Amino acid sequence: MIVKGRDGALSNFIESIHLNHISMERF
Repeated sequence: MIVKGRDGALSNFIESIHLNHISMERF
């Protein structure tokens, strides 16, 4: 989910951190 706008950057940042966390748990 990509959100544009002022809140979009923060949402995308949090989502990328979340995906990285899942990858770390998986491996």
